[in-house]
Amino acid sequence: MLGALVEQGGDPRRIVGDRGLGALGDDTDELTGAIDAAIAADPDAADQVRAGNVKAIGPLIAAVMRETKGRADGGEVRRILLERLAGAADSS
Repeated sequence: MLGALVEQGGDPRRIVGDRGLGALGDDTDELTGAIDAAIAADPDAADQVRAGNVKAIGPLIAAVMRETKGRADGGEVRRILLERLAGAADSS
């Protein structure tokens, strides 16, 4: 990115946006899709979190971070996962 900025000039924020390098917000389809996919791919970890073993959330967070190539905020991913898994446990 720095090379492109030096060679072409321009706004760094625009370059980041154009290349999809920015952080993901908690309301993006990409983030929610990655979270849903992580839960579906590792139902055992999801069940453990639902049962109160919060340490089991690690593999789920890691899967989301891999899927989003590190652009998601880990704390926000954790919050959303806990919210979704708690909601799923409440509705069963």
